[in-house]
Amino acid sequence: MKSQNKVVGFLLSDDLSKVTLIKRDGSYVAVGGPTLNGSETPAEAVYRITFETTGLEILRWVFVGRLRTLDKGQTDYFVHKGSRRLGAELGGEPVEWVDVFDLPKLNVCPNLCWIVQLARLKFMALPPEQAGLFTSG
Repeated sequence: MKSQNKVVGFLLSDDLSKVTLIKRDGSYVAVGGPTLNGSETPAEAVYRITFETTGLEILRWVFVGRLRTLDKGQTDYFVHKGSRRLGAELGGEPVEWVDVFDLPKLNVCPNLCWIVQLARLKFMALPPEQAGLFTSG
């Protein structure tokens, strides 16, 4: 079986305190999906998938990082900073602004917790311990 390359994209609020996620079956997920092998770049894929699922046309994405899987596939993570009005629902699944510090308490993919914090750091001039990446309690 050939491995599948995927992309994940999320929006951060202007003040970097909230992230957009989809509430699905009691858990939260980011917008994402497979790339069209050979015919689009990961950046083109995150634009397409975000538009197809939310109707939002976001042209400017920031690359956060890449995770490779054991089957030699990969997932590329992208973020966009900027408050957007969220009124759309994805097939009955609400898109919500979620407080970034609530992520560890919610039912989310563990990777999403640290990827969101890493994305926040891309937009901050503060050292990680002041940016909320390493909090106690």
